[in-house]
Amino acid sequence: MALQGLKEFRANLQKVNNWTNPAITRALEHAAGNTINHIKTKQDHQWGKPLGRKTTAAHPHKHFYVWSQELINSLHRSKVKAFRNGAEIEIIAGGPDVDYAPAVELGGPNRRAFPFLVSGLEDTTGENERIMATEISKVFG
Repeated sequence: MALQGLKEFRANLQKVNNWTNPAITRALEHAAGNTINHIKTKQDHQWGKPLGRKTTAAHPHKHFYVWSQELINSLHRSKVKAFRNGAEIEIIAGGPDVDYAPAVELGGPNRRAFPFLVSGLEDTTGENERIMATEISKVFG
């Protein structure tokens, strides 16, 4: 028993892999960038106002504002990681000099949470799905 067209099928499959891997990477990077941009510019932070230098002087908790500004500025994305059944990208907050992201996002003992990552992801889910569908459809369209 022989399979006809196996060589052509393998060649076509390789072509799809060559096109889809960069498309998936672009889709995830574009979506993560969209979420980070939303968190930095459109999402309300702390006391219900977007971050901006003009609000610092007027706010009673200036030190917390500065910490939040540093935290928001520390947002970045990881490289896309591919797995057998999918791929992922991480949005990372903080770093060696900004190590309080979990305390701000989740709160702590006697400290209210100020979630910015989860709410940013929730706010951009629909738009990110459209972004990813558009990027991936360029491969097949």
